[in-house]
Order: sequence, then structure tokens, then C-alpha cells
Amino acid sequence: MHEAAIVESALELILAKAEEHHLTKIRRITAKVGELSGALPEAMQFVFLNASQGTIAEGSDFIIEQVEATASCGSCDITFPIRFYHPVCPSCGGLDNQVLTGYELYIDTMEGD
Repeated sequence: MHEAAIVESALELILAKAEEHHLTKIRRITAKVGELSGALPEAMQFVFLNASQGTIAEGSDFIIEQVEATASCGSCDITFPIRFYHPVCPSCGGLDNQVLTGYELYIDTMEGD
């Protein structure tokens, strides 16, 4: 489960930032997770629940916002949702496409006292 390593590393960074900003309690953490990132939000939630125990992040809201995977067609210049790593344009059938979103995997915000 690579989600464990991802969440544990993110939690280390979160706790370091909290200390840097003199926070004594983290109330909310928001993460962005792209559909193509390979990370499972449910597994990330489970790991966070366990890894945050005994820290100032324990009991905080860990919000995961999934980012839809989209691509842009190099031939007809439309943007469209994708479900695969090698998208085909639904308008022209072109293969000259660039993935725009879907690989995100980062902590977006943190709130605390």
C-alpha cells in the first residue's frame, strides 16, 4: 500500500509546518488527489486516521478533493475528461493529446490554532 508512505510523508511535512507556525492543534487538512495519481482516497483516509493518532493532527478533518482527469486535443483544441492514460479525443478521434489534470497528489491547505 503506497498510500501509507504518501500519507506518512505528508503528515511529517504537515507537522513540521504546524510547528513552524506555532500551531498547537490542526483542525483541517485538504489534499488534492488526481484520478490518475494511483492513490486511493479511502486508503489515504484510513492511513491518516491511524498515523495522526497522538499528534496535533489527531481528530482533524482530512478532506480529499478528487481532481478529474482531463486532456486537451492538439488537433481540434477541445478539453475533455479522460479515464485512461492514453486518451483519444472524443470529437475528432485524434491521438495528439496532452493530459492537463489528473496526476495531482499534494496537500492544498491546512488550518489550525
